[in-house]
Amino acid sequence: MHVLVIGAGQLSLMLAEAGSRLGIQVDRLDPFSGDLRHGTSLDVVNYDLDTLLARADILTAEIEHLPDNTLVQKLMAAPRFPAARALRLIADRLPQKQLLDELEVPNAPWLNCDSASALDQSIERFHGEMVVKRRRGGYDGRGTLLCDSDTPRPGDEWIGDTIIEQRIPFQRELSIVGARNAKGECVFYPLTENLHRNGILRLSFAPVDVSAATQRHAEDSLRKIMTALDYVGVMALECFDTGDQLLANEVAPRVHNSGHWTQAGTDICQFALHLRALTGLPMPAPTVFGPHAMVNLIGTSFADALKHSAGHRLHWYGKEPRPGRKVGHINMENADSGKLKQDATALLDALLALE
Repeated sequence: MHVLVIGAGQLSLMLAEAGSRLGIQVDRLDPFSGDLRHGTSLDVVNYDLDTLLARADILTAEIEHLPDNTLVQKLMAAPRFPAARALRLIADRLPQKQLLDELEVPNAPWLNCDSASALDQSIERFHGEMVVKRRRGGYDGRGTLLCDSDTPRPGDEWIGDTIIEQRIPFQRELSIVGARNAKGECVFYPLTENLHRNGILRLSFAPVDVSAATQRHAEDSLRKIMTALDYVGVMALECFDTGDQLLANEVAPRVHNSGHWTQAGTDICQFALHLRALTGLPMPAPTVFGPHAMVNLIGTSFADALKHSAGHRLHWYGKEPRPGRKVGHINMENADSGKLKQDATALLDALLALE
């Protein structure tokens, strides 16, 4: 079985690692440069695109924000690419929000900011407590502007090609990661709690102590989205927990940073689950071993990563460290969830002090 991943970053690398244990050949194609790499190799290989596409049993992607170039256009039009529709829709926040409303998945009230009058309407409706988001391309805090009494009105450069959401006072951010196969069968991981700094995910804990009804609501919301898009593979839904309900925030049609804890915390990690869903392998519900945490390494040197990961599981992406760049993550476990949170938070504080 051969899977072609559009993208050559850390997610495709971890998909290739998982594939090697399932007897699945994973190739990684960089949509920006056109470079192709086999499996976990860093070596660029020559290829003919038509031959490559003919060889691939199925296509998938590690990123939804793809360049609009000839290579990507041909890839998106290729057969055996079940996520193509989802990528086209979800990469644009306007149809993404419209889909959530259509499916009656609760989310933050919003307006399309396509004119100055729409901006005025948003300010009046949301009393200036707003989040302005670029429709395309923004992630990890980029392409987002928070508005309040200190920033009562965004500049004109935020008018057009943006949406405006009401700022939601939430208790915590949770995410649900699940998978759907071509038969429509779905399985899910338990909800994960995420901590961000400057819009970048820094720390995740799972499983979260929530009611069965809350877990079921999150699963139902993600199932609705995957089914409506006839999606195959792993998908993540980030949510705001307001205390009264979960509000959908962002949809990610791919394996997700907040699911990295599954590499140590379950018998089937999200990368193996994604490949199972894509290739029609059995897709049992993953068994969760106990409390786990994931700490992102942002701009950390390899020496510091080795030092601070002692006693834990380090995943290094092979990237050159620079400020703001994800270069790896550390998975941690402890049967005592309170001690785990204490240790993971202390590790994050130590890493932040190095930045």
